[in-house]
Amino acid sequence: MSENYSSIVASDNILACLGEDGQLKGLFWPFKDAHHSHLDFSICGLAIDGESIWLDKIRDKLRISFFPKENALVVHWNIQHPRFQNIEIIKKVIPNGSALIEQWSFEIPIEFADKKIQLWLLSSWKMHNEKRFQAVYSETGEDLIFAYNGNYWVGIAACNDSQFSHFQYVRAIQAQNNTAMGEMIDLFLRDPNHFRRIEMGLAYAAACTQPLTLTQSIDNNNIFTAKISIIYEFGFQQEEVEQKFALYLDNDPSINIPNETINKNKIDHQRRNIINNLEIKKQHLKEVSLSVLKSLTDQNGGILAAPECDSDFKHSGGYGFIWPRDAAFCALSLIKCGYRDAARPILQFLCQIQSQSGDYFQRFDSQGNKAPSWCELQADQIGLVIVALLEFIRNEKNDKFLLCIKKGIQKLINDFNEKGSLQNSFDLWEEFYGLHFYSHICAHSALVNALPHFPDLKEEIKNSIKNCENFCYNHLYVTKQKRFARGVDPRNNRDLRADISLLSCIFPFNEFPIEDSLKISIFEFCYDKLSTKMGALRYENDLYMGGNSWILSGFWLAQAALSLAHLKPEFQKIAQDIFEKTLNLSNEAGYFPEQIHSVTGKHLWVVPLAWSHAFYLWTNENFKKSQ
Repeated sequence: MSENYSSIVASDNILACLGEDGQLKGLFWPFKDAHHSHLDFSICGLAIDGESIWLDKIRDKLRISFFPKENALVVHWNIQHPRFQNIEIIKKVIPNGSALIEQWSFEIPIEFADKKIQLWLLSSWKMHNEKRFQAVYSETGEDLIFAYNGNYWVGIAACNDSQFSHFQYVRAIQAQNNTAMGEMIDLFLRDPNHFRRIEMGLAYAAACTQPLTLTQSIDNNNIFTAKISIIYEFGFQQEEVEQKFALYLDNDPSINIPNETINKNKIDHQRRNIINNLEIKKQHLKEVSLSVLKSLTDQNGGILAAPECDSDFKHSGGYGFIWPRDAAFCALSLIKCGYRDAARPILQFLCQIQSQSGDYFQRFDSQGNKAPSWCELQADQIGLVIVALLEFIRNEKNDKFLLCIKKGIQKLINDFNEKGSLQNSFDLWEEFYGLHFYSHICAHSALVNALPHFPDLKEEIKNSIKNCENFCYNHLYVTKQKRFARGVDPRNNRDLRADISLLSCIFPFNEFPIEDSLKISIFEFCYDKLSTKMGALRYENDLYMGGNSWILSGFWLAQAALSLAHLKPEFQKIAQDIFEKTLNLSNEAGYFPEQIHSVTGKHLWVVPLAWSHAFYLWTNENFKKSQ
């Protein structure tokens, strides 16, 4: 991927990602994990009297909005090309079952109404995350173009309200290293027969619509309008895809896509309200965050950390997988905000993937298989999952969840009995190997809250709680500085750097026996060392992706300050300031990234991150309750 995603939208089994340029940059089906990525990009532009006009995000004043109730992304360009100005384009991106529909509408100034205006498309496919064994092809007609690999098929079609199909020509184009995409499109528009109808391997699907049918606007005689839809449909056979297309192309009444309520006035109204009213913005971010968590949750309950943006693992280990920790935080946030039905499938998935020993592997794919990983064990995950399950069964009996909790508690008991601490593992950031304060705080909370549920394990749980507390105070507590080390490695070297997860004994867990003065000391240490101009770091001297600020760190810091405001009233304002500063780091559509530039606030790396949105939900809820 050459750029960050900006936004996502999804149905139960298709996930679509737009780039910062408003163009389609990711499609996942029928599962949403990294194994089921099919698209590099699909970009569209205009052809005016045969001249290609590319849509430029800066020149053309790109705006991206999200409408949660309609589950639609809306992209708005105002074309400011030197020769063709003030053409307005609105694209609505709507998932529907196994299809993604792009509804394009155009407002054309009268001076261009006599020109031949078409919409062109160029897409690069990697069916089932593989380019070598795929093919791009169309049959003898010009209606459809397909890409396929084995039994994974996608078709692309176009239609408007009056015609069965609206493509004028479609072709497959073999990628060539020495040919720029602009040259490719120009040649395709000039001479489509220069290209074949089938290519394999690294190949593009190219298409161009019939000339747009322009209608004079009823509101403005100087404006002409047109509409067209581009449809991406998935299936396991070509015939299946064609049958699904027939429903759209024949305007079958069974296809009901809500979209007419979204018009330019509604788009402008939403933008003004979000900019001018903080409470409306908070509510919008809440709705976007709920949509993000739903969109990243697969059919069987696994919730991805983020849509995959690094499938070749060039910069990371990939994000399109399920980490039990991230999933548990998402479930906890949903429960705390009253969305138990949304949390239930996530917790069911976590029970499904629990090992026989009660522990959790680093990460999984959407079908519950172990995913490619670089550390087998992260000791914090088991405690956090137990806490989430326990929170759920406070108000709803669930024997399966209780069985998973007990299995996990027995694993914790065995660990503390064996060595008086957890097992050595990687920390929650997957970088530091040893024994970690945060992991022990997670385990402690799980043990304390599980105690009433298992009278048969009462004494063993109590002993484990005592061992956990003794380990933290005997091995991690730094007396002079009145704080804890973030961890200790196998050679007994303590890591004394500030880490946002040191705040875990303040939020989200408050069971650990710790004096108020010590809590304040820990918070002030983290606040001083981790705060940046625009946000907060994960930990001191973080080097990952350049060492940027993280959205979740900002919300974590705000939550901790809010939790301590009853001890120091001045923390209330600090908490509010951090919260508002962090929530204002969403993009215009309302999506939070993993990281931002610490000075400029520019979004860096993955967008959106489920954990960022989960922490927004939880933080927003706690601030509302504190008022």
